[in-house]
Amino acid sequence: NRDLYCFTKGGSSDLKGQCESGKPQACFALGSKLIQDGDLDRGIKWEKKGCDLNGELACTALIDIYSPIDGQRKDPDKFFKYASESCDKGIRNICHTLGLVILLGHLQNKSWSFLSGEHTAAEFFQKACDPNDDSADGKRRCKDAKERKENQYQNIEEEN
Repeated sequence: NRDLYCFTKGGSSDLKGQCESGKPQACFALGSKLIQDGDLDRGIKWEKKGCDLNGELACTALIDIYSPIDGQRKDPDKFFKYASESCDKGIRNICHTLGLVILLGHLQNKSWSFLSGEHTAAEFFQKACDPNDDSADGKRRCKDAKERKENQYQNIEEEN
């Protein structure tokens, strides 16, 4: 990863200083380096810091760690906490990921009855869509949001 290389070139202490001065990319790079070196706990600490600073890469790394599907520390509660907080901050890719995870049924928890498939997934897909984003990812997110919304209304009609 080119970005990681550019940030780690100056060394970990340099990254720590940059992160502590409010640069989320440095927090992500430091966290990623620590995780690659086998220090998951310290890596998580810096990814959280980067995510708190609204760093998309750090937030993505954090939810990947706790992913209920293939995370290093599968923890659906922490996954949902960090993913929903990141989505609320406007990180659209994470909103989309959260919608997919819910839709596919990977967040199963008796206390989460509000996370019932189509309805909640559609809400997260809608948050993921930015009609002004003409990138391939942006178009895919809006297409998924439209399909989920249509499917949600179809399911409601079938129930009535």
